[in-house]
Amino acid sequence: MLAVGFLAAALASVPALAQGRPVPGAMLPQAQAGDVDAMMVVASDYLRDPYGDHAEGYRWMMRAAACDGPGCIASPDMLHSARLSAASSLFYGVQHATRYVVLPDMMQVYVWMTIAQSAWSTRGEKPDYSLNFYKREAAARMTPAQIAEAGRRAAAWRPMSLEAVLRTPFDPPGQR
Repeated sequence: MLAVGFLAAALASVPALAQGRPVPGAMLPQAQAGDVDAMMVVASDYLRDPYGDHAEGYRWMMRAAACDGPGCIASPDMLHSARLSAASSLFYGVQHATRYVVLPDMMQVYVWMTIAQSAWSTRGEKPDYSLNFYKREAAARMTPAQIAEAGRRAAAWRPMSLEAVLRTPFDPPGQR
């Protein structure tokens, strides 16, 4: 009986476990080691927990999209998936109940889809429908000046090493 009471008390001290929710960041060591797939899992864990650290989830989502230099472990398809996931989350925003935990940001959608489009062109492949959809729909919600600025940001973007990705703050929209 004492062991059961001790286990219950230990579990109760970990709020996510006590409430049956996944523990955000369970794959954190792999994510910190540069595994882009693990970064996406960590981001998802944080973002889908209504009581989670959504800003940290956003940061891991953006780290996954940006990590394609030295120290990053990802195939081109995984990077494309990470960038589409980031664009989707930034296009629609991330909500729990009626509140946004990540605000929509059309400028970032346009930037990331331009970067992804460039990567596909470099590989000699035609971009998929989702990439074109998000870029086109983001542009429809932007002014010509915003589109030009997003184009400049995408053109200035360079692949980031794992070290640089982990140092970059990646603050969520509206939390700068």
